[in-house]
Amino acid sequence: MAEHIYNDIPVMIPSFRFLDPELLTEEPWKELVPVYYLGKEEPLPYTLFCHEIKYFMTDSRRALAEELERYALEMPDFADFRPNPVLAHSVRLKMIDLGVCWSLAKKAGPILINYYTEEKGAYIFTLNAGEKR
Repeated sequence: MAEHIYNDIPVMIPSFRFLDPELLTEEPWKELVPVYYLGKEEPLPYTLFCHEIKYFMTDSRRALAEELERYALEMPDFADFRPNPVLAHSVRLKMIDLGVCWSLAKKAGPILINYYTEEKGAYIFTLNAGEKR
């Protein structure tokens, strides 16, 4: 069976940000970002947005280990992964589309390795920058 190895796969990750109510105008529909409200008594304004993260994705444990070597990291044991019920839906869909089970987020900050299959669910391993394993 051929390995699937994909580098720099862009995935749009949805997020939200609370807005300062004092900075909103009387006509929030004219703001530069869409404004939504949470709550009834004193509604909190927020906005939804997406940001792009590039991923290394593969169905090969060996290929993932080789990619991690580029960062001077070793492949973690699967026992070190924990369940990840909040893996972004867009990441799950891209992994299914490409036929892979491993993804490595290529961004500043902690190293994030995801394992996902429709049968077993989502798992994550995180390693903070400068932390050795």
